[in-house]
Amino acid sequence: MKRNVRANQGVRSTNLDQIKGRLKPYLYGMLYIALSLFILQACQKDGDIGEAGNIPGMGNAGGELQAETYDLHEDLTLGVIKGLGSIGQEARLKSDDLVVNGMAQGSGQQVSVVLEIMNQNPTECRSAWFRAGTVFDVNLAGYQNAILLAPVNICIPPNSTKTLTLYLYCLNLGMNGSDGSASYELLGVTTSSAVLELINLLQFKKVNYEHYMAYPEAEIDYNEVKEKLQDILWKITNGSGLDATDISYIESLPALPEGVFPELIYDLTAVLPDCWCIDECEVVENSGALSYVAFSTNCNGELSAELEEGLYHTGEFSFNVETNYPKVSGYIKFESVSEPALGEDGAIETGVFEFWAPCHDEQIIVTTKNKDEITQTIDISEEGQAIVMSNGFMVEFLSVVSGDNGYYYTFNVVSDNCPGSNK
Repeated sequence: MKRNVRANQGVRSTNLDQIKGRLKPYLYGMLYIALSLFILQACQKDGDIGEAGNIPGMGNAGGELQAETYDLHEDLTLGVIKGLGSIGQEARLKSDDLVVNGMAQGSGQQVSVVLEIMNQNPTECRSAWFRAGTVFDVNLAGYQNAILLAPVNICIPPNSTKTLTLYLYCLNLGMNGSDGSASYELLGVTTSSAVLELINLLQFKKVNYEHYMAYPEAEIDYNEVKEKLQDILWKITNGSGLDATDISYIESLPALPEGVFPELIYDLTAVLPDCWCIDECEVVENSGALSYVAFSTNCNGELSAELEEGLYHTGEFSFNVETNYPKVSGYIKFESVSEPALGEDGAIETGVFEFWAPCHDEQIIVTTKNKDEITQTIDISEEGQAIVMSNGFMVEFLSVVSGDNGYYYTFNVVSDNCPGSNK
């Protein structure tokens, strides 16, 4: 019996050795896979996953956005960041003062967000610095995460709140843009080496639309700038990265004037000024009093506005209305007859202009003129879009609504707080 036991034990031992022999290749394979995963995780920690086409939270890479956090000034409180869609009634700002000073900033065309910033300091202004490379994480699957490619500074007076509409670039080609159902979280500045390369190339370049409004470039179409930059960004998030043509284009962009931003604005470790408020009256020519505002469309037919006693009224301001001038259809002009006029004596005032047109035009041409003979024309195409003109007026496209065999368009025209001339 004992021999049998020993024999049986010997058989078991022999079978176990055979099994171990058969398992060795499998065990070595599993060990190789585990080691590979460990090395991959180590590489990820070193930032290699920030290379073009393999950036977490961007393109089709999956994962979560990676960012280095930064703080706004301790006196500032940032509200909920909510998405805006192409029908942007939500972009209509809360008051005349906020409309002017909380103007839309940033750059991009598929993602825009609205947020409030409160300065709790009772006596001193504060600047909210949004750094270049700041990424915004969306809370809805199938929607684009977003990024700010150039810095934004919002100067907020003591004990006050500003509403800001921020235009952003898309980080996930093929996904949905923004709308009112989405909210966003500001994470900080991206740690992707490929995206940071783009941010560095864009340092102190004119990127944001407010740069081109304050410092116009007659030979540059800003819409083309933002479309080109979006395509370049998608080459990084969804492709193989920048090429020589992209770098050459970026280098060709005009530079911002010195002093618009502090020299260390791109340094996350730098302490930026508590209050950095450029005098807007020195940046743009004074708007003064509104002489007229005119709207041109591609509609084949006469535009009209509701009149009382032969005049168009908005608040306390009155305007003569002229259509089909100069003998073309699709044109309407509101010429001021008020004394004082809208914006006179440096007052921040808003006029609401509504007119009917026989068609829906995707691009409206708006012209404003003040009493100093300063005239500017802009194109505006998106509801909720607000553009600050170089003569100091801001035009905001509030809505277009169908009705009565045509469409009703509504715009705000807001004066600035620069004194201008009253002649």
